[in-house]
Amino acid sequence: MKQQDKPAPAVESEGTWPFLCQPGQTFGYRLWTVTHAWQRRLEGALAPLGLTHMQFVLLAKTAWLTHQGEAPTQTRIACAAHVDRMMVSKVLRTLEEKGFVARTAHPDDPRANSVGITAAGKAALCEAIPIMRATQDAYFDRLGEDGKAALAEQLDRLIGLDERG
Repeated sequence: MKQQDKPAPAVESEGTWPFLCQPGQTFGYRLWTVTHAWQRRLEGALAPLGLTHMQFVLLAKTAWLTHQGEAPTQTRIACAAHVDRMMVSKVLRTLEEKGFVARTAHPDDPRANSVGITAAGKAALCEAIPIMRATQDAYFDRLGEDGKAALAEQLDRLIGLDERG
């Protein structure tokens, strides 16, 4: 058996795993780190309004779908936001308790509920959106205009690849 045909040992003699690499060398870890750094900043900025990042995302997505003429269901919001349906259910329940959304019978599907934004929800979004934009600008402007354009292009490319399967 040639050297290259031999299976690699499970553990090197020094007790380290040969297949591990520095986390910072992987794209996934880098993306995870940036995503969580961004989320922490936005969480901190939205905290005075009593909103979490996820609450803001789902409130904004619900408002957008409604603005587009839909009577969105929980499932539609989950699909549009690319978020697990159980997470959406939990977050919408909290938003409903805060008076930001209301669930009513769906006009086309008797098995489903429509989720609508209340006046308090609209007011919260009116306060939250400028905060999100300012936080986003402060975070991503560090890349400069060319860097932001390049990042947006690459993110859009990955999103498109995911959507195609």
